[in-house]
Amino acid sequence: MIAVIGDQFIGDPCMLAHNCIPTKSAKDKVERIVIKECRRIKEDKKYAGLSSRVAWQDVEDFIEECGSEDPEEKDAMLHHFHRYGFAARQRTFRR
Repeated sequence: MIAVIGDQFIGDPCMLAHNCIPTKSAKDKVERIVIKECRRIKEDKKYAGLSSRVAWQDVEDFIEECGSEDPEEKDAMLHHFHRYGFAARQRTFRR
């Protein structure tokens, strides 16, 4: 533990032992991609007359192409994206 007096650290907090283990990183990446792509889709006029299924498939294609260079992580990302099916994300894409 590092003590702090006023605005000064008594010791170097960077020297503390710690382990950062990302959990559910594939899930987090998919959620970020979905949010980012939904914002992009919202601004793109070509999606105005299309169904939400088309937008969902475009995001799926984006994850397949750009998701990750590691095949295992890409599979995990696609698994999370498809986990509950289109119906689970339909409302998100409809907006």
